[in-house]
Amino acid sequence: MPNAKYIPGITKYIDFDIDRVNELSEMLFQRGEFGYVTSLLLSRLNNGDVDDFKETTKKVVAVNNLFGDAAKLNYTIGFLNTIRADRDSVAKYVAEMGFKEY
Repeated sequence: MPNAKYIPGITKYIDFDIDRVNELSEMLFQRGEFGYVTSLLLSRLNNGDVDDFKETTKKVVAVNNLFGDAAKLNYTIGFLNTIRADRDSVAKYVAEMGFKEY
């Protein structure tokens, strides 16, 4: 962060590695919009198995590059949710039908 300034204050009471903070900040910005939606998608696709932060960041960047931007990713997820909801509705309807209605 070239324009960042150190301002003395409460930070003297916090023990943290400034290099690690910078690394985490860089990864968050690489993700684009912090990669929240993409991280949730990856977690869902991997049945909740989550990699470490660095590996997840690489995957988030790859997915974001594949879709082009966050809006396209959100539209796709919305479409998939609509299909899932429709499928669940049809399955419920069929399950409630009697044998005579088949």
